[in-house]
Parts: sequence; C-alpha cells; structure tokens
Amino acid sequence: MSFRRIDQDSYQKETNCIQDQINEDKDKVIAALKEYVRIPHEYCQHLVLGSKIKYISDEGLFRTGGILIKNGFPEYIVLLNGYKKVTWSVNLRKNNIFMEDLRVKQKIKKEKDNLYKLYQAGLLRVKDGGNSSGDESDVSDILDS
Repeated sequence: MSFRRIDQDSYQKETNCIQDQINEDKDKVIAALKEYVRIPHEYCQHLVLGSKIKYISDEGLFRTGGILIKNGFPEYIVLLNGYKKVTWSVNLRKNNIFMEDLRVKQKIKKEKDNLYKLYQAGLLRVKDGGNSSGDESDVSDILDS
C-alpha cells in the first residue's frame, strides 16, 4: 500500500470541515482532546509509532491529526490519514502535540479481555439482536448477579 504526501495529492480541504466546526467552540476542542495527553516538546521523542495524534497548530487551531508513522524528533513528526492515504509533517517546535492516552486504551483492552473470559466460562452470552426466545438472560442481569 502506498501513501502520498498531502501536497502531492489532489486533496482539497472542505469549506466547513469537522475541524472548522470544532474550532468554533472551545468546549468542542476540549471534548475532542478527551482521552488525549499533551506531550511537551522535550518528551516528543517518546511518542509511540502507530498511536493517534491530535494537535493545536501554532495559529491556535485544533487539528484532528492522524496516525504517527515517523518521529523526526526534535523537528517534526509525520502523520497518516488512514482513510485518504495521505501523509503530512507536523512541526514539533511550533505545534502543541496530544497523543492518545494509552492507559485508557489498555483499560478498555483489559475490560474486553475480562468480558471474553466470562463468555468463555459460560457466564456471559451474546444476546441475539431482538430474536431472543425470552429464556436468555440479559447481559446486565448476568453481571449484576
């Protein structure tokens, strides 16, 4: 699979994209950065490849970012938009970088693993979406008992 640099692509930014809508309201920016951690410049060398990155530009604008594919600390990082298959660089010295909080990701994985263990032990069943025969227990009933 090949990726293109955003400046070598025919990509045209939408006139009122999601980023623009988020930038209209400070609370939306805060909500978009929920479960993300600000990474000071001196710690950007520790950014994890493959992690999700969002950033605030040097103009103070929220950017939805992408997946970190290269860390050129101390100068720049390269992000990937997985949907459009384009990459671009972000200046580490001028922008405020936020990385997904890997502790949250690990907590969610642990919860999923525990649910799967309950399922394997026969303590949890997947409820058929509306075609239930009535004798199957609801997940909340099983977990409450």
